[in-house]
Amino acid sequence: MLTLYEIDMNFKLYSFDIFDTLVTRRMASPSGIFILMQEIIKNNYNFSEFLRHNFYEIRKEAEALVRRKHFELYNTREITFEDIYENIATNYNLDKNQIDFLKNLEIDTEIKNLVLMPNFDQLLDYIQKNKNIILISDMYYSSSQLRYILVHLHPIFSKIKIYSSGEFATSKATGGLYSKIKELEGVDYKDWIHFGDNIHSDIKVAEKMGITTERVKPQKLNSYQNFLLRSEYSYISELVIGSSKLACLDSNNEKFVFGATIGGPLLYNYVDWILSQSIERKFKNLYFVARDGYILKLIADEIIKNKNLNIKTKYIYGSRKAWRVPTESSYEYLIKRIFKEYDYRITFNLIAYRLNVPIDNLLNLCGYKYPDRKLNHKERLYFTEKFLKDEKIKEFILGENESRYELLRKYLTQEIDFNKDIVFVDMHGSGWTQHVLSDLISKFNPTVIHTFYFTNYSMERKDNSLLYSYILSERYQDLIIELFSKSFDGQTIGYKEENNKIIPILECQNGSMMRKWGLADYINGVLAYTNAIMKTEKINDVSVNIQDIYFCFINYYRAGLDYRTASILASIPYSRIGNENAVKYCAKKIHTLKLLVSFLLCQKPKLELDGFPHISYVLSSKHSKKLQNFLCKYSTLQKFLFNIYYSRNQKSFKATIFGHNIDFSKLLWRIK
Repeated sequence: MLTLYEIDMNFKLYSFDIFDTLVTRRMASPSGIFILMQEIIKNNYNFSEFLRHNFYEIRKEAEALVRRKHFELYNTREITFEDIYENIATNYNLDKNQIDFLKNLEIDTEIKNLVLMPNFDQLLDYIQKNKNIILISDMYYSSSQLRYILVHLHPIFSKIKIYSSGEFATSKATGGLYSKIKELEGVDYKDWIHFGDNIHSDIKVAEKMGITTERVKPQKLNSYQNFLLRSEYSYISELVIGSSKLACLDSNNEKFVFGATIGGPLLYNYVDWILSQSIERKFKNLYFVARDGYILKLIADEIIKNKNLNIKTKYIYGSRKAWRVPTESSYEYLIKRIFKEYDYRITFNLIAYRLNVPIDNLLNLCGYKYPDRKLNHKERLYFTEKFLKDEKIKEFILGENESRYELLRKYLTQEIDFNKDIVFVDMHGSGWTQHVLSDLISKFNPTVIHTFYFTNYSMERKDNSLLYSYILSERYQDLIIELFSKSFDGQTIGYKEENNKIIPILECQNGSMMRKWGLADYINGVLAYTNAIMKTEKINDVSVNIQDIYFCFINYYRAGLDYRTASILASIPYSRIGNENAVKYCAKKIHTLKLLVSFLLCQKPKLELDGFPHISYVLSSKHSKKLQNFLCKYSTLQKFLFNIYYSRNQKSFKATIFGHNIDFSKLLWRIK
């Protein structure tokens, strides 16, 4: 197909559709203008309460009704702007002043929310080459009304001839408007080229009449955006989706679009809330914690610059591993939390990794031989007590961490202004890393630290560590939010001193995994949305910051996730705990055979325990989904059919077969 810049320049007439070809709205749909108008007039008491709260539906239905009546009376569905408002005036007893106000409001709202599209540059190019240009629109606005609207975008529109279906009572869709233009312009169809986005009225009908056409690829809403419109149809969703569309006008890069349509709206609202809270609480400095804070800081810097806020931001390197340093004051708290937080996933390798001690020394002190074996409930209770009461173990752990604490203290002193409020920004967590950090800081600088979270699943309170959560509802606490705020850095695993400066030690220092994934494109998409929505908010004097945007995404993720989005999410390098050097992706499909094997071995699939099951489910085959649904519906079936319990330590081997309990323990150990 020809592109706009490759069109043969010998046509006698060049016509352009207007909406979604040369200009587009800052809304998800054309009718979004009406719902924004309703938001504007809801406090205008010159109108009845009914009209103020129902204008969106009234305006839509009035247009549909007038079109239907015109078809019955005049065999045409083409109407004028005046026809629509005459119907509203008649049905809702509005006088001329009220109708004029609404008509002017609609046109003014259109003007504020129209944006030139990239194709406009080609129109200017044709004009500079003295081509015969006209504009054609299947629209209820007259040509003079359209011109009045368009000249606010560019003065060139004052010089271009405009044909509107409303004025001629016929349209492009029926071919009648093309015929009328042929007659008025005195041009043959073969000498005419038309540009437009509508596959029927701009392309098929025009081609059938002999007009050369070039389709402008329309912007389509993705599955999530359509879900958002259906779930929370308001001016907020219209503006959010419209801003995403604007951000993507110049890019169809997959990761860019992902950032502009999903990541951007989620993260922008969170950062906007943080800055609003900071203003209310008089916080002047925000420390964005690696790595979740990386993109958040970029968004914050854009908002601060745009709104001229008196807030400074700084990116600070930290992590659970780097900041949960055992000291005399934090030791008991740390030990209890480690065994509790990692629960069934805990091994001695993980304990050693989190406590920053050599695994062999720890095993010897604890009298244990299996570094990779997951501890059962009784073992976790036993070793929790042993770690707390055995002074040799405690002395060993604290000794191994003395230098780490000193480096951490120096790093914090180097990076943080302790004369002002200490305010950290993070994404998702329990908050106990901040609690441990607050105790460490209090040893050399008694102060209170504050931490903002998108979601915080603990909210455990400490007097010197205050936590603030954007999302309070436990129903919507979900690890998925961490996938949207990544960085090029690996995890901070500690600190070192170089040239009299403390610098972080990073896992995966080159950030190659996230670069390969396309993080740079994703970030550009997030920031493009950030700038688009800020401009939209300013133009319309509104705020889009409602939690429903996030709630809607979580509902979509858990119930209606599409395959394309699931694939993008699944490909994001991610690890909940431990070393990340071997991490490749956060989720993958569950194979039917592996699911069956897990069932027969009385195990849960690993992905169901450690991954993102909603993503894995969408990626799985049809047969795997059916088996997963069956096993979920009949979750107790396996235990009834057969269930095996084996313990080497307790010399126990038992089985349940068709509801009957059988103990093979004596037989098994007698054979051994």
